[in-house]
Amino acid sequence: MSNYIVELRKVIGNRPLIACSACVIVVDDAERILLQRRTDNGLWGLPGGAMEIGETLEQTARREAYEVGIGGNYLAHEHTVKYMRPHTWFPRITNREQWTPWMAGGGLDMRQRANERARQILAEHHPKPLTDDQEREIDRIAAEAQVRAIAQGPYTMSGT
Repeated sequence: MSNYIVELRKVIGNRPLIACSACVIVVDDAERILLQRRTDNGLWGLPGGAMEIGETLEQTARREAYEVGIGGNYLAHEHTVKYMRPHTWFPRITNREQWTPWMAGGGLDMRQRANERARQILAEHHPKPLTDDQEREIDRIAAEAQVRAIAQGPYTMSGT
């Protein structure tokens, strides 16, 4: 992972980040396709990765293919191991398994998994009640916000 992405992650945390990346399809003379096995989930995929500052997409693709190479594994690179886990967020309600294990686990789609997780949270989460002081502070903040909102008048969008 690029150092600038690491720096961005320090600022934005696990919020979604759109970054340019490239993957490659490498075919040899025997018509074999180069794949890499991920060490995080054991799945096979095309070599690829994030664009470094100053690279073109073509340069990124070439670098990623070179780094993995025939029989290689980019997730075994020290740089990837060092930065991937602390700076990569994997959602828990999506499923990245192959078909057979997914079906063996119930074959739930994302909506079903989200519903199941929401029900689990509602059943297991028991927040502590607010203290009297906390309630008074919330009421104070709400009253101040109401006074400001009344003083500002109705909100209108420009051009309407």
